[in-house]
Amino acid sequence: MPNVSPVRWTVKKAARIGLVTASDLIGMPNLSAKPRLHVLTYHRFGPAIRDPFCVPRETFVRQMHWLARKNLAVSLEHLQAFVLGAASLPG
Repeated sequence: MPNVSPVRWTVKKAARIGLVTASDLIGMPNLSAKPRLHVLTYHRFGPAIRDPFCVPRETFVRQMHWLARKNLAVSLEHLQAFVLGAASLPG
């Protein structure tokens, strides 16, 4: 199990919250305005036990299949087309 510093984790979480709050205060675009896009990130895949940042391969595969069945995933190409204004995101 890797050494996960609770202080580092707390600082990173606070920084993310601060960034979102600051963007609201200075008038940056509302990140929660529709259409919304959620990006899943994974730190590691593998058999590590009690590693909060490691996902077993089987769990990852199951999650990806679920997202595909629910039509909740888009390709990077589709995302790029959306950003360029050439496509829309599914509801």
